[in-house]
Amino acid sequence: MDLVPVDAAGKRDLTADDQSLPYTFETHSSMAPDDIVDGVKMVYRDAVGEKYDVGALKNRIEGVLNQGGYKLILDGCSKGAACGCRVKVNFKVDLRVSIKGTSLKNFNEHVSLHLYPEVLRADTGSWGEKYKYLDNYILRDCDVAHVEAHECGHYFNFPDEYYARGGWLHESYIKSEQIDFPLVDAKAGGLLWQGRSLTNLMGYGALLAVKNGRATIKPYYLEYVRRQFSLATNKLWRVGYES
Repeated sequence: MDLVPVDAAGKRDLTADDQSLPYTFETHSSMAPDDIVDGVKMVYRDAVGEKYDVGALKNRIEGVLNQGGYKLILDGCSKGAACGCRVKVNFKVDLRVSIKGTSLKNFNEHVSLHLYPEVLRADTGSWGEKYKYLDNYILRDCDVAHVEAHECGHYFNFPDEYYARGGWLHESYIKSEQIDFPLVDAKAGGLLWQGRSLTNLMGYGALLAVKNGRATIKPYYLEYVRRQFSLATNKLWRVGYES
């Protein structure tokens, strides 16, 4: 997709200084193809950018999600630490590019999202080939970070670990529809979903430049997988990790 300036008749305004505008969640999340909001129209693109590498993105996402090497271990096994009932957990993502909303043969997607040339603030339904930030009203390039891995975390039911600008926190931090800030502080650093984290993938680690390392993944990121696997096998499992 792209966001382009249009004139009063809804035609592309070729006199505008910027012929492509960056997507941002707060302004454009409710738009659909061909919608016009404040003189900006959402349109299909004919192709992705030449340098956009879906395979590299897939590998980067999976590398972050699987860095802990975590396992599910049968709880209460009579063999204790020697128990062989261990299941390695691997998160997998499968990304495909569809031009102009065309259905892909023999592929049933879990979710469809829009891919823009540039994005100021992404969400689960809108990603960018490049990411930007505002510096005194000037758009500047972001380093390649872990934004897409963060959004994939939401597909796996991970809550946000930040609350600024509408982060979707774990329900335990919400009391009477308000954030319980003392509780956020009290649970900081524990092995449970955080209300605010500087390094975790679902916190501000999403913005960590890839060249500077990976956003962190804690054992509790496996909690929903553990629950589902326990239900599927009718056995109780726990998350295994190095202490």
